[in-house]
Amino acid sequence: MSLYTVIIMQRDRFQRIVITFTAIIATSFLCIASSLLALSVLAGFIVVYGLVFDKESITHPVYVISGLVGFYFIFGSLNISTYRGEISEHTCLLEYMFLCSMIIGVLIYDIKPNEHAPIHLKVPNLLLILAGLPAFVGLLWIGLSPGFPLFDPNLFTKVRGKAYFLSETIFVLFVLVINNIYLKEFSKIKRALIIAGLLFFISLPGYRGWPIIAILCLCLLSLRYRQKKLFTTLAMYSVLVLGLITGLAYYRRLHSDELILAELVVQKFDAEQLGVFGALLHFALRESIAISQFLIERYQQNVREIHGSLFLSDFMTMFPGSRDSGGIMIASIFGEYSGVGLTPGALGALIYEFGTINTFFIAMLIGIILSYFYKISLKYAVPGYSCLYYLIIIYIIHYIHRGIPKPSYLTNPLLIIFLLTLSKQLSKNIKHLKDIK
Repeated sequence: MSLYTVIIMQRDRFQRIVITFTAIIATSFLCIASSLLALSVLAGFIVVYGLVFDKESITHPVYVISGLVGFYFIFGSLNISTYRGEISEHTCLLEYMFLCSMIIGVLIYDIKPNEHAPIHLKVPNLLLILAGLPAFVGLLWIGLSPGFPLFDPNLFTKVRGKAYFLSETIFVLFVLVINNIYLKEFSKIKRALIIAGLLFFISLPGYRGWPIIAILCLCLLSLRYRQKKLFTTLAMYSVLVLGLITGLAYYRRLHSDELILAELVVQKFDAEQLGVFGALLHFALRESIAISQFLIERYQQNVREIHGSLFLSDFMTMFPGSRDSGGIMIASIFGEYSGVGLTPGALGALIYEFGTINTFFIAMLIGIILSYFYKISLKYAVPGYSCLYYLIIIYIIHYIHRGIPKPSYLTNPLLIIFLLTLSKQLSKNIKHLKDIK
């Protein structure tokens, strides 16, 4: 097969690669005027191009990270409030370069042609039960002592880290159940009830990010399977996610003994023009960016106030003994000892620990990983592998905001891969036995 034929067959893919690289080169000149402007134009152009000219591949990692990571950096970096001080031009430049590095990593692996080997994959009920057992134990542990933080945010810091870890394996069950209900002929009402039940249990531990991760996975899955209603689906889920982020933040401030009321904090930091919910979203994103900036400044000044690895800190809490999580270590720098950790943002945390150049190589590696799992989802063309890819990309975006990787970012995808592979093998064995008969 000639190179010309290969290029014709993969025209859309090569066009996406060329257009995106061109956009990166073109917007790099805008950094002379404003890095935040360059970031906004790059992310906006890529997302609009995907929505208009590449709808069938709208869940491609280039579009997802440009939209979500771009929004995080842009809305959090705008100096439209006094919350956590001012975000500098240098920080915005590093954000632009970080996003470009991720995109380049995606495009490097995207050069490899897509494979197609569709399968029909149903996860057996026994595997669903086994997948749900660790989450059941974790939720039971939280429920018995001290109680569910969803109903009382003040209990959040009293829950054991290992109980949170076990309960977060509910995302394994979530992906497997989503695979099965999208394969079967469920009515819309029954499907909605199952999903609502899963979201309720995911929300019980009180982590605001968990239901948002689940809803974003459902959003991306809907975008793949509802091409004709692309803009309606995107608008509906955008309103839902943004409303959930700000609503949970408002609820937490309303019921927490440690945090001041939302209306007061909005006035304190001169963000009335954003409205209460807009301001709370801005604060949530800006906090990790501002802490990132602080860590970057410390790195440039060669000041090390944290001994040990931030990157591995949350993994170390899984071992016997008492250890501080990365968020608690960051909070201690600011003299905050309430037991609630601070989110430093991946950009600052990585630069602080590994240096600037290595951080951009890590961002490229992240992009390559995302592109690999995207191609796997295309190859098998079943909801389970698609949802696995969506969970991984949302985990990555959550990590970029959170700054410190959680053990579940690794263990949950590995468990899902194992159970999907086992289901695939069982399906092959059953089919083979039927053929023999």
